[in-house]
Amino acid sequence: MLLKHDMYVYWCRFDEGSNVLQDIFWTQPSSLKLLNSFYIVLIMDSTYKINKYMIPLLKVVGITSKRLTFSYAFALL
Repeated sequence: MLLKHDMYVYWCRFDEGSNVLQDIFWTQPSSLKLLNSFYIVLIMDSTYKINKYMIPLLKVVGITSKRLTFSYAFALL
């Protein structure tokens, strides 16, 4: 609900039988603009079962031409 309210781009998948959220991917619209400009290097990092829900979190980070980083996307798998 908050992703819709704040105009994030997101995709999610539900278990058909129980309607339980299986995984979710989200990104900010401003991150998409940065990705369109700086798409050469993307770094992906995943932490395994250290959050409150005990599920993996995937973070995708991009690098600009001035060696600054920006968060592109997140996913709970």
